[in-house]
Amino acid sequence: MIDHERTRLIAIYLEDFRDGRETMTAIADAVHAGKPVVVIAPAGGEAVSRAAASHTAALLTDRAVIAAACREAGAHFVDTSNQMMDLAELLIRTERFSGNRLGLLSESGGALVQTTSLAGQHGLEVPRLSEGVQSRLREILGPEAAVQNPVDAVATLDPRAFTQVTDILVDSGEVDAIVRVGQVGVYEGVDDDYEQAEHDTAREAGRGARRSGLPFVCQTPFSRTRAVAILRESGGAVFGRLDTAMAAMARAARVAGTPSVPATPEPAQPVTAFDYFTARELIASAGVTFPRAERVESGAAALAAAERIGYPVVLKAADALHKSDVGGVVLRIENAADLQRHFSELSDRLGPGAFSVEAMVDASDGVELIVGVRRDPRFGPVLLVGLGGILTEVLDDHALALAPATESTIHARLGELRAARVFEGLRGRPPVNLDAVARTAARLSEVAAAHPELAELEINPLLALPDSAIALDARMA
Repeated sequence: MIDHERTRLIAIYLEDFRDGRETMTAIADAVHAGKPVVVIAPAGGEAVSRAAASHTAALLTDRAVIAAACREAGAHFVDTSNQMMDLAELLIRTERFSGNRLGLLSESGGALVQTTSLAGQHGLEVPRLSEGVQSRLREILGPEAAVQNPVDAVATLDPRAFTQVTDILVDSGEVDAIVRVGQVGVYEGVDDDYEQAEHDTAREAGRGARRSGLPFVCQTPFSRTRAVAILRESGGAVFGRLDTAMAAMARAARVAGTPSVPATPEPAQPVTAFDYFTARELIASAGVTFPRAERVESGAAALAAAERIGYPVVLKAADALHKSDVGGVVLRIENAADLQRHFSELSDRLGPGAFSVEAMVDASDGVELIVGVRRDPRFGPVLLVGLGGILTEVLDDHALALAPATESTIHARLGELRAARVFEGLRGRPPVNLDAVARTAARLSEVAAAHPELAELEINPLLALPDSAIALDARMA
């Protein structure tokens, strides 16, 4: 039993457990009580999950699932004890991060260049400050100072100016944390007046940030000075290295928001068949859009279905697990003669079985995604969203969330993909409808969570278009 009143930070070494959601719910309770939680877990059995049949299962690892669950519980997941200690310095001494926008301040332009670069590498933003805020900063630092953000105070040597600059950044509402880079503690034993001014600045900077609810972080090589001790006591975190400071802040910002561990819904009527058409029907019953399709087993039936659907059509070997891998998908069949030829070729090569004749969808303005749910033995259903199609595992660009996931959670995960900019439209292409993608993924996660007999349920690809999202293929197991 944890005494929340006396605990400043909870550190957990998580090696094994039975009920993942129960564990995360307990962690979320601690976070709601205002106690930061840091979790470290050993690497899991990635090779085992790689042997699984579906794309979704191949992309989900034990470690990745634990990290995603920790995030939803509001806990900070780390890989090493050193990372845990760095994060503890930040979480114990500063306010909780509410976003990833940094206000950077230094008297060294070179340090700011390095800091800005590191911030970007860790997914942190350094937004340009508004003209009004810049004008207030120039009044203190002089007209030659760079004040767009980062703020270069090279023109002033007075430590007191940093208090004023910090207050302006804190009051701006345009940043989520203040980062002071450079020489805090440099005047100790050198100049009595400046040393006292530096002590006062350190004290007021930490207090000001704490009053505002913003984290205040300092990087300085003079970590054993009285100025640094005062800063820590008054509400600032101090790091000796820029890279560890940025890494810790990125981890802290990653779990900004209200912890929420979704509960699994009551089981629905179980499905007893696991073929392609049953998967389509189950997913479509949740409101997900598919192209029109018909099940056929002969060339004549395929020709009749294509006449009803309308050319061009797609022909699929419905019984194949990975249809593209075995050459079981033929796109843009324009006429009956080509359809008959392709059907004969697939039948001869793959053998008799069920085939699907489907309406061809124009994908020229679309982005192919994967949306899948795998049932984890400890956490239950876990949703994966990412770049999809035949290059799913090569691109390896995906994010996870416990299912059922909300549309807002899915929106956030899509925005974190490395290739997220493709959703905005590149080279004259229109942006895709992420609302439709999030809605589709949320519905898939809901239906999968309600069917505990399913190990996996997947749409790949899900075609994200400017006005909609259409599921082009489905599978379940």
